[in-house]
Amino acid sequence: MMQVVVVEPSGAWKYQGDGGGSGPATGTFTPAQRAELGKLLSDPALRREGGGLDPRCADAFMYSLTTGSTRVIWTDCGDTSPPTATKIVELLADATPF
Repeated sequence: MMQVVVVEPSGAWKYQGDGGGSGPATGTFTPAQRAELGKLLSDPALRREGGGLDPRCADAFMYSLTTGSTRVIWTDCGDTSPPTATKIVELLADATPF
């Protein structure tokens, strides 16, 4: 299953998923969600979160988060998830069909 959420600077988002039962969807973040996302994306810690794919987890979610020139890739495998990137994914999951 692959899910993609694209967020525009305006706070508008587009969701595309396959296999999860949710079709394409669009929406807009609330001002509070947009502010929180902006805060997380501008956090210098995000640029230091390398993450990586963990081969120990055979059945885990793999994430790729890209903002500007920063890309964080990781496997949701216990305590190895990058904290700032994980908070961004949680915000996306709360606000979109993701």
